[in-house]
Formats: sequence, C-alpha cells, structure tokens
Amino acid sequence: MTLTIANKAGRPVTTHHYHNAHTPTLPSPPAAPTPGVMADGQSMHYVVPLGYGGTMMVSAGEMLGQESQLEYTFETQDGINKVALDISYFKAYSFSMVCTCSDGVKTGCDIPLFAKHQCVSPDYVNAAGACVNAAPDAGPASPFFADCKDKAYVYTFNDLATNNGNCLTGDFTYEILPNGK
Repeated sequence: MTLTIANKAGRPVTTHHYHNAHTPTLPSPPAAPTPGVMADGQSMHYVVPLGYGGTMMVSAGEMLGQESQLEYTFETQDGINKVALDISYFKAYSFSMVCTCSDGVKTGCDIPLFAKHQCVSPDYVNAAGACVNAAPDAGPASPFFADCKDKAYVYTFNDLATNNGNCLTGDFTYEILPNGK
C-alpha cells in the first residue's frame, strides 16, 4: 500500500506518526514518514507493509495529543488484504482531512469547521488552537462537530466514518485541508 500525505492547508502543519503495537515498523526515512513541520504544498510518500497499522496527528503547532488524526490499518481479513481507514476528530479538530483512494472512494470530512462554528467555549481551545471535543464518548456529536458526523469520527462508535475494505487499490492520498481560521 502506498500512502501520500499532502499538505493543502494553506499554511505549514506539524505532523507526528505512531504505529500500532504489534505491527511492523516502517522503513527508515526517506521511505517512512518524517514527523515535524510540513510546508504548505509539501507531500510525503511511503509504502506501508501488510500488517501495519498507524496514526498520524496534525497540528498547527505543538503536539498535545488533541489534534485531527488519520488512522489506518493494512491487514488480511477473511483471507483478503484490506485497508481500513478513517479521519478522526474524536479527540479534537485542528484541520479538515480527507482520504481518497486511487479508484475514487473518499472518506473524511472536508468542511472547514472553524469557518462555520465556534468551539463550545474558549476553555476547549488548546494551546495549539485545536477545538477539543467536549463529548467524545457517547454522542450525539456536539454542534461544532455535527457537520462531520459519519464522515469523520466525532464520538465513540461513529463507525460509519470508517472505510473498511471499500478501496480496491493500494494507493491512497490523505489531504490536510484548511480549517477555516
């Protein structure tokens, strides 16, 4: 599986990458993603081995553990190699994000939420400027996150946001998009 991460946010972003426990690690850079600042318009490409699972967090500044995330696994399910992927605003929203498969299937939410809504209160805006999700556990989605329900994870068991095996090819592009600020 080949992943491309493209920064189309109109400004630099900071990324951090994690791989799931008990999954293969990625090769060393430049074949693996390099955490740090991505310039506007910059892309990174890497190949993910079968059995890999990981997360990339995207922030406008310091990584606080409360950012927009992309999550993906590439594993064998029922004898077929499948990719499961989603965009998650479960912890917080920092940037809009979508993923497109080379066969056109798309997941994620491209709505710039800060342009449409205010975060629930200033107390829920973290030091990096992300809107922390005030109701991630049960749902329904809080008003700030409601436009992205079922397109991105905005609360536990918002499972319609997961694209599990719907992409038929091994090339995927994650786009980091403007957030409305």
